[in-house]
Amino acid sequence: MSTMTPPRLSSRVAGWTAHVVLFGAVVLFALAVHAHYPIQHWLFWRYACYWLLAILFSFACLSAGCRIVAAVSRPLPVGKVGFNAQLAGWAAHDGPLYGLAAILLALGVGWLGGTVMRRF
Repeated sequence: MSTMTPPRLSSRVAGWTAHVVLFGAVVLFALAVHAHYPIQHWLFWRYACYWLLAILFSFACLSAGCRIVAAVSRPLPVGKVGFNAQLAGWAAHDGPLYGLAAILLALGVGWLGGTVMRRF
């Protein structure tokens, strides 16, 4: 069983120091660039605004769409009719006979396909 030792104070200080130095460098860079091209005019802020509006619009469409679907939708009845219903009933009542017929039909169709393909 191994016990984990807490990180030393020097490694934690080094980690925070790196974060502070990086933040200071970003601030100095922004101040240097701001003199030539003001930050409030950067194209990034326009795109950030457009992205925010697009996300809000998407959420509004999603919530409105859910309300419309909930108001309009009805239950859809699904059932078996015709030959499919007869076949399903036969399979439910006479399972072994249905299985044997299915196997014989598959063998017959396979044999017929092989015979037809041999001639071509």
